[in-house]
Amino acid sequence: MLTEGFRLLWHRLPAPQGESDKQRNHRLQTWASIALVLAEVRAESPGATLGGELGKEKNKTGKPHMSELRFQRLLACRTPGELVTHLRRALALIDKRGVSTVYLADNIALWWAERWRESQGWAASRPSQRLAFQWANDYFGARLQYQHDND
Repeated sequence: MLTEGFRLLWHRLPAPQGESDKQRNHRLQTWASIALVLAEVRAESPGATLGGELGKEKNKTGKPHMSELRFQRLLACRTPGELVTHLRRALALIDKRGVSTVYLADNIALWWAERWRESQGWAASRPSQRLAFQWANDYFGARLQYQHDND
């Protein structure tokens, strides 16, 4: 948030009418997280999801780019710092390539939206629209492709 690039981004984003300080801070943190993570991406693949890329087979080893245990830790992130750290590590596992920056930004915004809903005491959205479900569906779907081929 303390860089010229982020300042330029922030000032180009439209500010919703009647936004409270709490909502503004939430929006600021959301965009800061998005900027931090997207700065790591070196080459994008439109339409490629993070979960799908992490679940793909790594160099014909029969194993995914990210182990299931590490993937579970990613799904369990509860703080913004954890999320950014785990996402940056996840991107490093796939050589910071091969994901859609649009989908990744949307995923981070969804993570923040889910935290906001929880903090307001609102009921969770439909399970199939939750971020953890989307990532898990993509991850295990990608794993199924090569695990099934190896059977």
